[in-house]
Amino acid sequence: MKNSLKPLFLILAVTVVAIACKKNSHSSDADNALTTYQPPSIRVNQAITVYDSTALSDSPRYFQPPTNRFYRWTITPADQAAVLSGSYQYGKADIIFNHSGIYEVKADIYDSLDQHLLGHTNQVAVSVSADTLFPSEPLQPGDQLTGTALQWFRKHDTAILAINFTTTRSYLNYGDGTVLRYNTSYTNALNIDFSDSAYLSTYPFAYASPRQAPVTGGLEYGFIGPDSEQLNINWQGNTYSGNITVDANGLLSLTWNTPGPVQINFTPW
Repeated sequence: MKNSLKPLFLILAVTVVAIACKKNSHSSDADNALTTYQPPSIRVNQAITVYDSTALSDSPRYFQPPTNRFYRWTITPADQAAVLSGSYQYGKADIIFNHSGIYEVKADIYDSLDQHLLGHTNQVAVSVSADTLFPSEPLQPGDQLTGTALQWFRKHDTAILAINFTTTRSYLNYGDGTVLRYNTSYTNALNIDFSDSAYLSTYPFAYASPRQAPVTGGLEYGFIGPDSEQLNINWQGNTYSGNITVDANGLLSLTWNTPGPVQINFTPW
């Protein structure tokens, strides 16, 4: 009886070792689970991040994957116009589809040192609608800019003015990513020139679901008193003006002089 158990033990031992070696040499789909940072329903020209969650070391929006293995991606059906960027070769792919449809995305994983096959990811489905994501949307004729201004800092002769503004018309808004761009300059007055469009600052990404809403934003400027400045705001090709004064003690006031589609309401210190 004692002798008959010995070969059985050896067979079991060899079997366990063989299974363990097989598992270590070729990872399963479950071990390399692909997922997406955004919901997997996007628009044409909208980027989506597909990444190997087993390599996750930080927020998927910011993490840098390890470089000890590389990925070869497959998109089915093939979209020759699809663009892969980011750290796609290391398991974090930013993909832009230029045609609508439902796509399956997966990857083979290789060792970076000797390039032998390590395993395969699972596949994720990405649905691309017929709608297109655009980087900007023109301002609507007749839109107005409403601002609320206040002095939020005062020390000695120094003052900081903050202006929060909003459009009165609604645009396709992606949360904090949709902004109004502007340039500032100084030529005998403080000039703020707004662009003629609402912009998606995160383009080609959109991290929030779109909705129709006004676009909001804010500006801050510092002054040293005593001082008096004219404030000019250029909006849709026209200029609207007010006056800013700061006394020697850093107390600021703003008077808005121009009626029309740009209005600034000031709350004193």
